[in-house]
This record gives sequence, structure tokens and C-alpha cells, in this order.
Amino acid sequence: YVRATVGKERMPAFSMMVRKPEEGDPAVAAQIRSAASAYTLTAQDLEDAGSANQKKVRDFKDRAADLEKDGGETDEKREDKASKNPNTTEEEEAEQ
Repeated sequence: YVRATVGKERMPAFSMMVRKPEEGDPAVAAQIRSAASAYTLTAQDLEDAGSANQKKVRDFKDRAADLEKDGGETDEKREDKASKNPNTTEEEEAEQ
């Protein structure tokens, strides 16, 4: 079944039959498969990338949870405060 839009008008759904494709050239098919390997991934590559991305998401969620526990203060902010006033303790900084 086909649903088509002509201009801004939606046409009613209809069925159509299409011709079966002609036999292709095996040499051309092999050339296309060979060229496709330059921009496709194997199933293993996809699985490895997915695992790496899942680890990044877990790490991000862990850091976000740590930030919530620490009141939103990052290690960089703590280090920056310490470098500005090295004699101030964390408790004194919390009071400021």
C-alpha cells in the first residue's frame, strides 16, 4: 500500500504492484560490498561501541550523583578555592 502527498494534499491510500528488479551484475554487487566496508561496522564493533557508551553513561550518572551529594561543588571548584586561600579548611569554606 502507498500513501502519497501531492503538494499539501494527502492522497487516499492505494495499492500498487511493482516490477521485480532485474538480475544484477555479481561483479558490481561485489564492488559495492567492498566499498561499503569503508563506512560500515561489524556486529562486534557495534557491540564494543555500545559497551563503551554504556560505561560513559554510568560514569556520568555516578558523577552527577556525587555532585548532588556534595551540593553541586566539583573537584575543580574545590581546588580553585584551595589555591586562592590555602590556609582555609573545607569547614571554613562551607561557612563562607
